[in-house]
Amino acid sequence: EHATYAVYGNSTGTISVSSVVLRNNNYGINAITTNAISVSDCQFQDNSYGIKITGGSIDLASTSFTGNTTYGFYSTGVAPGLLDANMVFTDNATAFRVDGVAGPNLMSTALSTRMTAGTSPWVRTTPSAGRVWRTAGR
Repeated sequence: EHATYAVYGNSTGTISVSSVVLRNNNYGINAITTNAISVSDCQFQDNSYGIKITGGSIDLASTSFTGNTTYGFYSTGVAPGLLDANMVFTDNATAFRVDGVAGPNLMSTALSTRMTAGTSPWVRTTPSAGRVWRTAGR
């Protein structure tokens, strides 16, 4: 808690994080050009960024993102591996953003944001224009 990075990797091999709560940090996980990241059964609460990842790939399973003030999940140029249906995004400024790859399938993911000042109930993906989904409730 209260760290700049709870988990940080830069040009590393594999990062695996399982069954932990990452709370009140600037970044729950910040990974730059890592080979692969595996996150399962984790909770990202009240960070600025729950997960911010650039490059590499990610498997993300059974994980929740709650109250993160910038993004729950933000990636640039990341190949999504496993993005399972047991992810929950609640009350994040922006729940999920993916840049530089085709949008992932979020059809079974719970996305919930209360409409409060400064809260954006959006999931964003680029580069495809028009691939922005508004999430209303679950």
